[in-house]
Amino acid sequence: MISLKYRRINYNFSWKNSLLFIISCPLIAFFIVMIANYFWLYLFPLYIFPATVLTNIFVGKTSIISLNTHYSLSVPDSIGVYFTLGCSPYPAIALFFAICLVAPHNKINGTNKSVWKRKTLTFIVSSIIIFIVNSFRIALTIYFYHNGTPYYPMHDILEYITTFISVFVFFICTYYWLPEIIISGIWSIEIIKNIILKKYSLEIKNGSHKVRKIKITYILSLWIPICIFIGTSLSILVYLKIF
Repeated sequence: MISLKYRRINYNFSWKNSLLFIISCPLIAFFIVMIANYFWLYLFPLYIFPATVLTNIFVGKTSIISLNTHYSLSVPDSIGVYFTLGCSPYPAIALFFAICLVAPHNKINGTNKSVWKRKTLTFIVSSIIIFIVNSFRIALTIYFYHNGTPYYPMHDILEYITTFISVFVFFICTYYWLPEIIISGIWSIEIIKNIILKKYSLEIKNGSHKVRKIKITYILSLWIPICIFIGTSLSILVYLKIF
C-alpha cells in the first residue's frame, strides 16, 4: 500500500472515491449549469452590476443596461454588447463547486475533522475572486471595444486569460486549504506507476507500506498542465456555446 506524506500528514485514498470524483464532477457541474440556464435572467444582475460600475470607471461615461430577449450593456455613442450564460462566472463556479463537493477524503483516521470547513472556505474564496476577475474582464472587453478594438479576437483572448486565471486561483485555494484534490491525483499516478512497474502486487503480498514525501515541484508539474487543460476546455465550451 502506498501513502503520500505532505505537510507532516500521511494521505491514502481509494480507487472507488477517485473514480467517483472523476466521473461525477463534470456531471454535477453540467446539471447546475442547466438549472442556472432557466434562471438566467434573474442571475444576470448579480454579476453585471459590478461590471457596469467598473465599465463606468474605465470609460468615464455612464453605461446603460437594457433587457429585451437578452441583457445588454452599452456605452453612450457605442454599440451595446449582449450577454449569455457563458459570459458569466457561473459555469466555472459550478465546476469548482462540484470539485469541492466530491473531492476524495483521506482514508487515514483523524485527518478529516475539518474537511468540510476547508471545502467551504475553498469554494467561497475562489468564487469571490473569480467573480471579481470576471467583472474586470467584462469591463475591459467593453472598454477596448468602445475605443475601436475589434471585438474578435479581443473577446476570445480575454476569455481565455480570465479562464486560466480562474483555474489558477482555484489551484492556489486548494493548495492551501484542500490539498486532498491535488494529492489524490498524485496518489492515483503513483499507484498506476507501481502497477506498470509490477511493484504494487509485490508490496501487497509482503504487507509492506510505502510512504513517499510530496515535493512542491511534483505538485506544480502536475497542476500547471491541468490548469492549461481546464482553462482551454472551458474556453472551447463557451466558444461552442455549450454553456
